[in-house]
Amino acid sequence: QNPDLKILVSIGGWVWSDQFSDAALTDSTRQRFASSAIDLMLKHRLDGLDLDWEYPGQIGEDNVFRPEDKHNFTLLLNEIRQQLDALPQSADQHFLLTIASGANQDYIDHTELGEAHKLLDFINIMTYDLYSGLDYTTGHHSNLSPSNFTNDASRDVYASVDGHIKAGVPVEKIVLGIPFYGRLWKGVAPQNNGLYQPAQTAGSIIDYNVIVDNYLNKGFERFWDESAQAPYLWSGDSAIFISYEDPQSLALKLEYIDKKKLGGAMFWEYSLDKDDELLNKIDTHFKK
Repeated sequence: QNPDLKILVSIGGWVWSDQFSDAALTDSTRQRFASSAIDLMLKHRLDGLDLDWEYPGQIGEDNVFRPEDKHNFTLLLNEIRQQLDALPQSADQHFLLTIASGANQDYIDHTELGEAHKLLDFINIMTYDLYSGLDYTTGHHSNLSPSNFTNDASRDVYASVDGHIKAGVPVEKIVLGIPFYGRLWKGVAPQNNGLYQPAQTAGSIIDYNVIVDNYLNKGFERFWDESAQAPYLWSGDSAIFISYEDPQSLALKLEYIDKKKLGGAMFWEYSLDKDDELLNKIDTHFKK
């Protein structure tokens, strides 16, 4: 139905990044990793590889990590790129190599994005989970701009994109991440309608489907943080706070992509938006 569709296999993620540091450690391990990944790609007749190492030089879920990861990541990408380019291919064929990058400055500091991007077709920034399952304080998990309700000006889309650009990544290679889910905190202090308040739980993932079906206008009040350009839900009765993406905040991000001349948008993940409300918003925007 769509001959232009490209399908890549993504390797890694939050749970399965524990072997990356070892795989990237030496010439021989990098060659073995690249060869096996490409074998998988060719077996399923795919169009490229995506690496989602969470995270080079940092612990991630509970991973082996080393200071050498910073440069070894670049070397690993170089090995994959060389092996991809050595494959027989037609004149109009190009095997893609991409990564999912962290949204914060720590990720940028532990990588060589200024060099790595030369080996990559584009970079998908995971501009979500800015407040997450590690935080016992509520906050916007994917706000476009800094909020006036906090002194932390590092957890927002603007800061993430600007950090990548300052690291040397061309704007046209930057793809902005859109969450099709929210983060929910329980036992939240009531000040400021729960925004940037201590909570008894960390922010758990909640599908956009579930938010619309069970929370929006159902005992929860929607608020709009004008400074952050982001919505949130609050119930004083249940002391529950929800940060999420909605069509209003998404529209502003899509306008930002155009204004900044970024490479596009990506999202995580498809099944969490069962009525395609957010997906259709993206699709309609880029078809203008």
